[in-house]
Amino acid sequence: MFPRQVLDILNADGTLMAFICTTLPDCICNTLEANLLAAFGKSNMLIDRKMFKEDEMAASEAGASGMVMKGDVLPFHCAHFTWYNRYTTPGDNAPTDVHPHNLRVARASCTNYSQFLPYPSREMVEHADLYRGMIANFGDLFEWIKNMICQCLPEEYEFLIQYVDLLPGKPGSPVASFLSLVVNVNVCTLAHRDGKDLIYCLVLPLGDFKCGELVLKEQGLVVGLYSGDFMVFLSRDTTHFNLDYEGRRASLVLHTDGEFANWKETRNHWRNNVHFSG
Repeated sequence: MFPRQVLDILNADGTLMAFICTTLPDCICNTLEANLLAAFGKSNMLIDRKMFKEDEMAASEAGASGMVMKGDVLPFHCAHFTWYNRYTTPGDNAPTDVHPHNLRVARASCTNYSQFLPYPSREMVEHADLYRGMIANFGDLFEWIKNMICQCLPEEYEFLIQYVDLLPGKPGSPVASFLSLVVNVNVCTLAHRDGKDLIYCLVLPLGDFKCGELVLKEQGLVVGLYSGDFMVFLSRDTTHFNLDYEGRRASLVLHTDGEFANWKETRNHWRNNVHFSG
């Protein structure tokens, strides 16, 4: 991609195939890596890919099942700061005049009362400091992305933002128009589809790297994204992966859990309960 451009690629029926944006202001772009390292509180979080390859070879020669890391072990390669509505306790055929907390699932040893409503991922709780640091450090970036999607992809924006407004208690989302943030550190992804996404996702790489192109298999697209560029595409229905890279690389992924469609339509089938509002 050429710098300072936006590119909207459409399917034959006029629907979105991919949207690519390379116009992130320098004042935000130039601080991405530093903000990531500050959020994690480690200056050596991003490790040169060459060191990974050396460690992978050493692990292979030693017969190790996992990757050997040099220096401090990273807390994780991928952090999911996600709002979920999957695996919830549905209200199908439940009495509508009894409070849900006074009900139990028939023929079950226990009832999960904590998942009647959409809920945050375990990592949002267990790594709350990291999550707060990411939101604080990248606040300007997420606000800029929101404005770009609203301006350039108004139909997709309106589709996605409605789910932010439907969160219980209306807390909003710091990564609106999406609900969830995934942080990938030192990762090269294999070919996959995110079948549980709500149609779209956004990918933004950061760091000092070369290559690592994002590939959309069915569409035959190979897109070179530099640090701070982002791409929106149909992650649920598209096989995608990134090629190997040189240097230090991380990526931010914004998405929404596809099960929020059920929350929108039926409130997990609790909509008709007299004790339910919203």
